[in-house]
Amino acid sequence: MLLTIQTVRQVSGRLLSGRIEIGDEIVVSPINQRAIIFGVDGTNDNLTLHFDRDVQVSPNCLISHVHSMPIETDVFLVEIDENPSVALKEDHELEAEFVFGLAKVTMQSLKLINEGEPVGNAVFRAPRLLALDLFDQNPETGTVRLLDNGVEVAKGRVSMDGYADQRALVTARATNITRVDHRVTSQHRTERYKHQGAVIWLTGLSGSGKSTLAVELEKELFNRDRLAYVLDGDNIRHGLNANLGFSPEDRSENIRRVGEVAALFSRAGFITISAFISPYRSDRARARTAAGEGFHEVYVSADLSVCEQRDPKGLYKRARAGEIPDFTGISAPYEPPESAELVIDTENLGIEECVKMMAEYVERVTMPDHE
Repeated sequence: MLLTIQTVRQVSGRLLSGRIEIGDEIVVSPINQRAIIFGVDGTNDNLTLHFDRDVQVSPNCLISHVHSMPIETDVFLVEIDENPSVALKEDHELEAEFVFGLAKVTMQSLKLINEGEPVGNAVFRAPRLLALDLFDQNPETGTVRLLDNGVEVAKGRVSMDGYADQRALVTARATNITRVDHRVTSQHRTERYKHQGAVIWLTGLSGSGKSTLAVELEKELFNRDRLAYVLDGDNIRHGLNANLGFSPEDRSENIRRVGEVAALFSRAGFITISAFISPYRSDRARARTAAGEGFHEVYVSADLSVCEQRDPKGLYKRARAGEIPDFTGISAPYEPPESAELVIDTENLGIEECVKMMAEYVERVTMPDHE
């Protein structure tokens, strides 16, 4: 249902699909408020719903049954139907017009279906979470028009191929909880360990060298009497995240958990080195939020062809053979950092040089008097 009027305990709008009846439990997205319908008036083109409680809504919200909620995301893929009237390019700022209204978006990448042809799949990012339906599930709400200065330049179908529904990652379920303050402060820990806690977050493609650099950096910092510990992707999946697979949603939940654990280690005074592909910018942004000012993103940079040539675990070969679905860089996306604190070029630099650069950076940003 599309909202057009906001009131205290009732909303009016147009029913886009399905049925709404008294007693139904609904959710307002992306606000994630729930209510029970106790009254329905009007026709499908001008329907008024009465709720059992106050809800906060806006013109860009969608109302749905709790069992058929739209996805929530700030990044989505558009399968473009026809040749755009203008050339689309990365960082192109446009407006996306959905049935519920307009949203500012930036084109993140464009993958051509056939080389040399402009029609393809474009990835867009919005500055806020959007409530979207997939075209395959609801063609009316899953269609988008792309506008440039109010003029349509392309039209397409909303897809989330390779990307995660972020609803579960941003919706807290626990209630009646209270934070406990520590008697040992961050300053106490800094004075004891002679350095500040931090999260050194290594991100990059499989085979770029993240794990190798992480353990070498840990050893180097340990030899300098620093309190350092590595959280490695494979190790974490043997324990804490053993119940997660490699779907977009599981990948995001994997990083959400690790981001929170890394933040806890950091607050305990550790220099926490996290080595994870962490392919989505949104997930790394949440990890940054969890750790605060102590978060440092390190982009371990190597071209896909180089990583595939290295293929230390034989994963690329298996992915190319179709044995591993949702493999980053092959059948699943990787979003490189836009403004990492440090870039390590493992394609052209040796391990010793890379570790030296990283250790010098860590020493600089974790010393108590650094600015």
